Amino acid sequence: MNYPSNKTGSTSRENNQGYNTPPFNGKFDPKWIELELNVESIKYTKDLAEYVQKDLTKSQIRNIFGEIRRIETLNADIRQVKFLLLLPKLAYSVAKSQKNLKPYRDEFEKWYDVVNEGVKDDTFGKRFDNFVNFFESFLAFHRVVAQKD
Repeated sequence: MNYPSNKTGSTSRENNQGYNTPPFNGKFDPKWIELELNVESIKYTKDLAEYVQKDLTKSQIRNIFGEIRRIETLNADIRQVKFLLLLPKLAYSVAKSQKNLKPYRDEFEKWYDVVNEGVKDDTFGKRFDNFVNFFESFLAFHRVVAQKD
């Protein structure tokens, strides 16, 4: 993620209230989706949920998660094709938003790429299942954070 420098030379982004927010510095580990979730992956989803709380609405996240759940019900061949279409749907959602959601799309793309790599080595099913659980953790923490405000 590349952010313009502010007056102090550090990088930041402007949130929807016009305040500069430091960039998300959580470290995503592809092994969380390749192999299994762990304590660090859950902490990452919590930190990301707290970071995006002011900019991403519950309905925006639920729309993506709803599509993920629909994909989950399909047979394996169709699931891969429909999964590929998630990224263009997300890109459209980001483009029509009046907020700068590109940093969030960039985080999502990291997760997406790890699942997509599974097509090459027949681990797509396991990676997709881990991705669903990972995203569900993010959604749950986002709800909790939103309820606090």
